[in-house]
Amino acid sequence: MNKKKKLLLIVVLVIIVLIIATALLYRSGKKKVDILMEMSKKMFELNEGKDDNVYMKSESDYGYTEVYRYSGTTKSIIYDKNAKKKNTSIYSDVEDIDYLESDDGTIKIMCNRDIEEVDNSILENEPFVNNESNIFETIFYGLNLRISDEKVNNKECYVLRFLDNSEIYYIDKETLLPIKMVGKSIDDNGKEIMDTTNYDIQYNVVTKDDVQKLDEIEFTLVDETEFDRYYE
Repeated sequence: MNKKKKLLLIVVLVIIVLIIATALLYRSGKKKVDILMEMSKKMFELNEGKDDNVYMKSESDYGYTEVYRYSGTTKSIIYDKNAKKKNTSIYSDVEDIDYLESDDGTIKIMCNRDIEEVDNSILENEPFVNNESNIFETIFYGLNLRISDEKVNNKECYVLRFLDNSEIYYIDKETLLPIKMVGKSIDDNGKEIMDTTNYDIQYNVVTKDDVQKLDEIEFTLVDETEFDRYYE
């Protein structure tokens, strides 16, 4: 076999190997993308209000967020551990009320907001991937994500872990909703830390009592500007 034929054979073999490797990477990445895409879709639907009876709690080292949605009314509770303040919002198509109270009781105020400013979101982190993921993005996930199985809170989960451990997603196999997420963040001292957020999402458990207003006699009514000043 002359040199030209040998070179051609090598080129053909290299192309075949590249095609096979690309196919394997695509297949590996597609499963991961499909899982992330389905989770993103469900989280997006939660934020868009597709489900009218849902409870969600997310909790991390910085505090927690609870959301109750019932028959067109949403009640959210956000607690900031560092500021030691709790913000409760109740909003619907007809009203938007904010309450703010501090742990030591020195702050206990409320305000009525413009209902046009209502944000119906339940989850802050969405979507992770969109419905337009292409072959290159899919291969990227195949290269940079490991997938494994693990039981978390007695639930069988997919664990999607970036190779650099910058982000780890624990996804309930049955609901394809997040159970836990771990990601790198920066603390108040500028130090890089791994922040863990745990999720609890339940459907058809919220009642009318869960979205009732607070006892407004205990709160001082202020305008939005003053409320926001205390909130910050």
